Amino acid sequence: MSYRSMFQGYFNKFDEIKKTSNIFKNKFWIKREFNKIKRLKKLKSYEINLAKDYPLLVASSIIYNKQKKFNIIDYGGGFGAGYLSVSRGINELKNLKYYIIDLPEICSLGKKIFSREKNLFFFEQFPKIKNCDIFHFGSCLQYIDDWKLLLMQTCRLKPRYIIFSDLIAGNIDGFVTLQKFDKYKMPYRFYNIKEIISFIKKKGYNLVLRNNYQVHFNGIPSVLPTKKFPKKNRLEYTSNLIFKKK
Repeated sequence: MSYRSMFQGYFNKFDEIKKTSNIFKNKFWIKREFNKIKRLKKLKSYEINLAKDYPLLVASSIIYNKQKKFNIIDYGGGFGAGYLSVSRGINELKNLKYYIIDLPEICSLGKKIFSREKNLFFFEQFPKIKNCDIFHFGSCLQYIDDWKLLLMQTCRLKPRYIIFSDLIAGNIDGFVTLQKFDKYKMPYRFYNIKEIISFIKKKGYNLVLRNNYQVHFNGIPSVLPTKKFPKKNRLEYTSNLIFKKK
């Protein structure tokens, strides 16, 4: 059966449909699913779940307690996509304070876009807040030179959770390349993920989630274009990481 002919007709009750048999007894379906689970068993734990979204919303919905203040710092949070995801995505959300750290030009425009939002704040430097629940890095660490200093500053705030979304890291040798966008060129870092994990763990955090992230180019799911690099530096998928304070 073709994909387009999968669904047929309109009915009100199961009894109105004359079925031939239970699909889940079909030999083709059983063989297909059986082979799929055999393939999955051979994968590493972080390869089984290929994420297509940042983990920030789901993590926030679990961590959030409406009886308490909920503070999120989003480093490299841009104009506020993460804020919209959390503030509009969690039902009956109260007491949210969302802090975005980014470049002056972005902060200036962000303040104009969200001028009426009372729980969103833009900063060019680390905000001095206490009781941070989540510190989020969304696809930005690749542009940082002194990444250890940045992560040290992050850990000093003692957030309950540290989340990395679309982290350009994997089981590779770390290196720096050049990224070209339109007429602009800038340094771009690929990380050895074990080095990142080890650094955060030494600061008093446990790794509670690691999975691969599906990157998109021009809205189309893809893999990273790294075939031109040596094999030890090639990376197909980026990573999502969630750490919890001990």
